[in-house]
Amino acid sequence: MTPNLKRKLEDQSMSNEAPQAKKSRLTEVPKPTQWSAPDFDQEVYTPVESLLPSPFGNNFQPGKDLVKTLKQFGPVVQTTYETYSTTEDRHALRENLRGSCNDQQILWLDPLQSFIVKSGETLMISQGNGETRTIRFRRVTSELAFHWFAFVQKGTVLSINGQSSPSSRDYVAGPFPSFSILEYDQRCVFLCLSRDGVDYTPSSRENHETTSRMAAAFAKEQERKKASEESAGSSSSKSGSSKSEADDSGIKLRFQPERQPEDIEACEYFQWRLQEWKTLRDRAKVELDDQAPKYPGANYQEWLMDSVVYRAIASVTTAIELENDVPFAQIDEASYQQARHAIKPQGYDNSVIGPRAEFLLPFNSDNRSNGSHWVLVHAKMTETGPEIHCYNSSGITNHYDSAIRLTLRYSLWYGALENQPGLTEVTHHAVPIQPGGWECGYFTIMNAWCLALGMTPSAELGTSMSKVRILDLIDMINLSMSGFMDSATIQAFMRCTGFVEQGSDTIAGDRHFTRSVPFLNQSGMNKYINMRRDIEQHPNSGTKRLDIETIRYILRYTGHEVENLGAEAILER
Repeated sequence: MTPNLKRKLEDQSMSNEAPQAKKSRLTEVPKPTQWSAPDFDQEVYTPVESLLPSPFGNNFQPGKDLVKTLKQFGPVVQTTYETYSTTEDRHALRENLRGSCNDQQILWLDPLQSFIVKSGETLMISQGNGETRTIRFRRVTSELAFHWFAFVQKGTVLSINGQSSPSSRDYVAGPFPSFSILEYDQRCVFLCLSRDGVDYTPSSRENHETTSRMAAAFAKEQERKKASEESAGSSSSKSGSSKSEADDSGIKLRFQPERQPEDIEACEYFQWRLQEWKTLRDRAKVELDDQAPKYPGANYQEWLMDSVVYRAIASVTTAIELENDVPFAQIDEASYQQARHAIKPQGYDNSVIGPRAEFLLPFNSDNRSNGSHWVLVHAKMTETGPEIHCYNSSGITNHYDSAIRLTLRYSLWYGALENQPGLTEVTHHAVPIQPGGWECGYFTIMNAWCLALGMTPSAELGTSMSKVRILDLIDMINLSMSGFMDSATIQAFMRCTGFVEQGSDTIAGDRHFTRSVPFLNQSGMNKYINMRRDIEQHPNSGTKRLDIETIRYILRYTGHEVENLGAEAILER
């Protein structure tokens, strides 16, 4: 999106909310049809064309017919439509929109937050009561033309151009017209697929094929309702109801995480689960950058790269946050280095995401990249104020307290610099000791995972971890960054090695997760954090977008064949 377009859209600050009102559904749920193209063979629900012209069009003409048609859509669409169509600088906005249109992207236009969406990207849209659902867009080439489709998650209450969607199942919508009006959660969004979409005008209503289809379908729906009322309680009515329910039953998403059976020994369970995760990863052929290195020889020693420490921790905390709505603060490496040097951030572009949320920060003793020693800093807000805890696997304490406090201050975890609290003491905790002088990064990750799952590292273990167990830990770190790890496997490893306190070796009820988030490289994690910052800066928007790797996790992605799977199969994974 061009800077001018972004500025224009942000200027549209009018709220997209409207009084609750019963929506006017213009037609029944569409009938599915088969759509085939290279690498795309799906049953799809094709949206009807919009009865309303684009409010951005060069030939836009308000009139009585337009007002009459607009009222059929209800107050939500009416309010948003009037916001755009009456803007003083509509001509400049139109030019910016047309300049952003091309064959490789679509425009998602919302007065509160607008996006450019490319093929493969997914939006998370609000559904009320704090719930969200996903819509994943895909561009499909057919002969000399291209078309846009959307994979829509089950339970998404959505209408497209006044037409309801089959929310009782996962489905594919498309191909989309060049201009569409979407409604969800008392919000309205305009989709423009091309320059023609920006200037879209419906055909004459008398000759408009789509309008005829809508009118006929609506009349048919009314006739069916009338017949159903007249024959209420009849066997045929019951039969039809049962068939409808059966037709709409889709594959349910699996959200229940694995839990270690109490009658299976922890080490045995861990080895079984570890091999299972390795098999899944190998089948998926995931390519992971900057892996945790293996031992090439008996005396080999190698520190972890900064990127591995950050991504390994984030792959678990992000999974917990997404599955349980437990917020965690995060920071990217560049922003950490800036805070470590006490450099004041420019706005919030170099600060933490999720300020004042639970923060598991890998802290290095040196204020440069690839420093000498890692410790874990755990910052959290309590009823009595902020707390800072430090977990150092070398057993040394108090060496870094001032630097830790300064780093948290300049990360803006507390909030703006001018609103920082007074001096906060750093509490040090006894934790398992690393066996050599190079395993600090591995133990920092372990301490972070342990605390993230609501468990407590052991204070009695002393020196721990044989080379065999560190080899297992290296496998776990690489699997977690690849998206092939869960809370039960981590718990079993910690029980097996005695890393957790007895009596505190059970995962908290809201910390279980089914799959780690695949941060395959530093770039992927940075994209996720930047997207989160963008979401936090638009808190009133009903639309949320995360990076594609996280979306693949949400859709239970397990392999490169995802592009060729049906909607239900993708969402079931």
